[in-house]
Amino acid sequence: TLTGTGIDVLHFEGVGLVVLNASAGTGTTPTLDVKLQHSDDDSTYADVTGGTFTQVTDGAGTAGVQVLKVNVSDLKRYLRVIGTIAGTTPSFDFGVEFVGIKKAS
Repeated sequence: TLTGTGIDVLHFEGVGLVVLNASAGTGTTPTLDVKLQHSDDDSTYADVTGGTFTQVTDGAGTAGVQVLKVNVSDLKRYLRVIGTIAGTTPSFDFGVEFVGIKKAS
């Protein structure tokens, strides 16, 4: 299970992409659930509407790359990811990154 560090998206605009790259899980009935949360103060977070990736399992076609589009103006200042792993001795290799357009100075 992972709680990511909040990133400041204040200086971004337009549509941002959040990319999940995950391997198939190992263990007995492994699952990986990944969602986005946002916050005004980098302390109290709430779920982003529509900010949930398709659950990753043990190879049922859900491993690989998934992309969520987010309208940065709909987000609060800070964005983070929450990953929850379940199953019997589950293991996943995964990473999440944000790709956005910086506002002009």
